[in-house]
Amino acid sequence: MARDSSRLQNWLMYFSLQEREKRAYLRYKSERALLETLAEGELIARYIDTKARYAHKRNMLLLFAVMVLMPNNLWSALYSVASMALPVMNVEPLHLEGIALEELAGVWLFLMLVLLAFIAALILIPLISGLAQLRSLHRRMLLLEEMKQMRSGCSLDI
Repeated sequence: MARDSSRLQNWLMYFSLQEREKRAYLRYKSERALLETLAEGELIARYIDTKARYAHKRNMLLLFAVMVLMPNNLWSALYSVASMALPVMNVEPLHLEGIALEELAGVWLFLMLVLLAFIAALILIPLISGLAQLRSLHRRMLLLEEMKQMRSGCSLDI
């Protein structure tokens, strides 16, 4: 029983801010130790590659955001199709081949909400993933800049 409670406590602590910062610091130390072993040319090559990948990822995310926000006709068409079901729900129940029109409108509205949730997931998942990758690249770029400044003898402005 005590083993289970300590396992649960460790699992809960894994998500705490203190533990996340501790893991981030350990990652920083290991990556910094790796970068300290590199020659000057290798360090500059990694810095240039990281900076280029960061700029490319930033531009691709910007393009993705513009492509999502650009087609206003698509969003207005989805809205008009979904809003067609709303007035039907307020009319007297008419029967169409044994199916009440009100039930049909409810099913139609549900399907439109599922479609909208699916489209939102298709947009948000790559966007969130790209932002996380962009943050990681930026963190790496900052670490490389720090190493470059340390080797050149300049102090950091913090």
